[in-house]
Amino acid sequence: MERGDGGLSDLGIATVERMNDLGMIVDLSHANAPTALDAIERSRVPTIFSHNAAKAVWQTARTRDDADS
Repeated sequence: MERGDGGLSDLGIATVERMNDLGMIVDLSHANAPTALDAIERSRVPTIFSHNAAKAVWQTARTRDDADS
């Protein structure tokens, strides 16, 4: 029953909204690019990436390249 593959699920949207309501920081360090971009768009307050790896060094869906910045 989710919106589709990639990006925030319906539960993820509700989670970001609840985290905003509680004053929690939304840390997107382990999110893939579509999910991180969705969370940034949905969050009413700034989000963070507390740590990341460079895609040029370690190729995974959760590492960042210049296009993800």
